[in-house]
Amino acid sequence: MKDAVARDAIKIKAPFAELQEAVRNDRLIGKDVDLTSLQRYGVRVVKQHFSKALIAEMAQHFHTLLASGDIKRSAAHRTEVRFRDDQPFAKIIENQEFLSLARPLFDGEIALDFMRIVKKDTVDRDPVFLHQDAGYQVGRYDAYSIFIALTNCGPDNGGLAFYPGSLNYGHLGDVGGIAPILPPEYPLLHPALEAGDAVIMHAGTWHFSTPNRTGDDRVYLEVNIRSADDPGAKQLLGCEEKREWILNISVSDLFESSREQRMKALYQEIARLKQELAEIKDAPQDATH
Repeated sequence: MKDAVARDAIKIKAPFAELQEAVRNDRLIGKDVDLTSLQRYGVRVVKQHFSKALIAEMAQHFHTLLASGDIKRSAAHRTEVRFRDDQPFAKIIENQEFLSLARPLFDGEIALDFMRIVKKDTVDRDPVFLHQDAGYQVGRYDAYSIFIALTNCGPDNGGLAFYPGSLNYGHLGDVGGIAPILPPEYPLLHPALEAGDAVIMHAGTWHFSTPNRTGDDRVYLEVNIRSADDPGAKQLLGCEEKREWILNISVSDLFESSREQRMKALYQEIARLKQELAEIKDAPQDATH
């Protein structure tokens, strides 16, 4: 991240007092979706939403599949764990507890973009830089990720942190790490979630995650929801197909040289060079030289 920013060249305006009051008085946390609040602030914590039995079952599946190697962290991502449609997590979109969170979005005309797990543990502890998700996704700016806590997730074990209202700055035009440009009076929401809590986050909301200092598992099941008329949506959830424009394609297939593709190429090149170095070290030495 940049060490310093030329403040005289930057103008950042926000309703700081309102944001501070909302965070200080827990107005972004409750047991319902509160669509008006979510649309303004871009983040909503919903407490004790999912049953303990469902979360325990999902967490057990996660640990079993991770231990067996059936799922694993993506090579070019610090926290992402992808899973197949035939694995248990994919059934969350049929669950009524989940649908009761998702249906208030887009007047119930909802569709799925993607699902994944994002995890930290004793192996993967690193922080994730400040960013917004909109630039990584195909489709319109308005989309929401629902993060379901499968374990306790908070500041100590690398939980997600959000700048409420930052979605109102719009699409940032790049997917790199955001410089520390927000003024000190801009409040941060860094919730301590219990297993079964959820966070709904707009794709434009600026967010990051801290290092996992404890080593305790920090596991979210992330489900990305779009409007049923969004051309980038992959699967309609209980809606009739009415779209005239559809663009169902992965970012890697859409672009020839995306940031993600360049990162993967970099990791592959690093792995190749490490292998070459290991082979050179293991090769027998010529005694005449």
